[in-house]
Amino acid sequence: MAFLRKVNQVLLLLLVLTLCGILYKKVHKGAVLKDKAENGSNILN
Repeated sequence: MAFLRKVNQVLLLLLVLTLCGILYKKVHKGAVLKDKAENGSNILN
């Protein structure tokens, strides 16, 4: 039973980290595009 609890904790941690990564990418992408639009510079290329 302890093994299953440990596996569940690891899977939950991976899920949380994945969600955080997705949200970070969305926010970072939006910030870069906003900055690009304001400054008129091409940051991505």
